[in-house]
Amino acid sequence: MTVLARRIASVPRRTSVQTWQVISELLAPAGTPARATLDAATGPAAMLIAEEVTGDAPIILSGTGPQLRLYTLHGEAAMEADLDQEASFPFVPTHGDWALSLPASPEDLDTVRAALAAISPRISVRDSTDTDRGRAAAASRRSASIPVIDIAELERP
Repeated sequence: MTVLARRIASVPRRTSVQTWQVISELLAPAGTPARATLDAATGPAAMLIAEEVTGDAPIILSGTGPQLRLYTLHGEAAMEADLDQEASFPFVPTHGDWALSLPASPEDLDTVRAALAAISPRISVRDSTDTDRGRAAAASRRSASIPVIDIAELERP
């Protein structure tokens, strides 16, 4: 599986809502059904960004192309971030079939899950501390005969 990653500057450089707007622009063109779905998820997504959950656990978009992992940068890292590194993808990530997974702290899972249930089945929430489940799911999707090196994870600070 091919994985692409982006690090998006957030608080204090941008508000959490502005950060989600940047992420939405990267994932879906304005005026598309996917963009309307992402816009509807602004509240729960911005809350998770404000809590800095997305700094360690990525927002994951899976679809017909490469898997996308979007991390947020906070504090000094956000202020020093090169905004050119937030370049758009050479394809529309939400074209065709797609699903978005937001990380949440264990204490916020039920609240965020309830909020997202009213928005779209395409957006789900997962426990940000459950790294084994994410690795197991990724391993089950790839062939054992094809090695996969996740460069984005190697580059994480």
